[in-house]
Amino acid sequence: MKQINRRRFLLLFLSVLCMCGLTGCGGQVKEETKQVKNEIQIGFSFDSLVIERWQRDRDVFVSQAQEAGAKVNVQNAGGDVETQKKQIMYFIEQKMDAIVVVAVDTAALSDVVKKAKESGIRVVAYDRMLENAGVDLCVSFDSEKVGNLYAKAIRKKFPKGAKLLEIMGSSEDYNVKLLEKGLSAGLRKSDTVVKKAYAKGWIAEHAYQTVSDFYEKGGKCDAIICGNDDLAAQAILALSENRKAGKVYVLGQDGDLSACQRIVEGTQGGTVFKNVDELAKEAATMCVKLAKGEEISGITKRFDGTNQVDSYFLTPVFVDKKNLNQIIIDGGFHTKEEVYINE
Repeated sequence: MKQINRRRFLLLFLSVLCMCGLTGCGGQVKEETKQVKNEIQIGFSFDSLVIERWQRDRDVFVSQAQEAGAKVNVQNAGGDVETQKKQIMYFIEQKMDAIVVVAVDTAALSDVVKKAKESGIRVVAYDRMLENAGVDLCVSFDSEKVGNLYAKAIRKKFPKGAKLLEIMGSSEDYNVKLLEKGLSAGLRKSDTVVKKAYAKGWIAEHAYQTVSDFYEKGGKCDAIICGNDDLAAQAILALSENRKAGKVYVLGQDGDLSACQRIVEGTQGGTVFKNVDELAKEAATMCVKLAKGEEISGITKRFDGTNQVDSYFLTPVFVDKKNLNQIIIDGGFHTKEEVYINE
């Protein structure tokens, strides 16, 4: 009888011990699940990753977000707005904490942004404001200021006025409208736009074709104002084929390495430098804070066509031969060896 009781006691003891062990294991699983759940999930949809600038934005943003404890899922829309909509819907289905967008078409995403916000997901417009979408935050450069800087460079280079060929970026990009506004406000009556074109989808080859056709038809201009450095590269290629490289003043924006090299060589007059490293770092930090419900400082308001949107804008800087070393090289954006590689 005593032996039976001892067996019962032993079985009871082992059962209790086992239950304690299972409870402990259950607690560990719950804790690990909670840790995974607490990791901020960010979906980032890029218009395209073809040009140098966007690749740099991506790398810096992801690195900074990871340092802040977030995981980033990067998608490339390849310049197709329907693909980008599907990517954003995928992020919604995956229950991301925040979605960041470099829009293919800044006027085409209001409906899908609305769905994201209804799902409790924060939406951030990166570099390009999303029109009439009421995003939670826009982080960008002041595009009107970019236009102002273009105009200032033209006034300085051509005191008596100039004949201008303008090759803007995509007409579906809200920043292009802002740039045009700033440029128009800064030009004089003595400045004449002899031709204006838009590069659909920011495809650089449009600039090559525009300049080639312009000279084939006997066109003459003093300067070519390009929407970015990628377009400027193609414009200069067409100029070189017409023996006018270095003779026509060409402007671009972004501060691409190849643009800085052309400035040194004398085929590109200047670039409006936008420190995308700083932009990407600020955007990633703010995105994580936004997802956590934390306060963000330095916010202003900017109209998206319907709503006043919380915005954070960085200031662009004009770079030419005179200040390239100071701004680009001393600032650590490109190295001296990279910029002067062809010297």
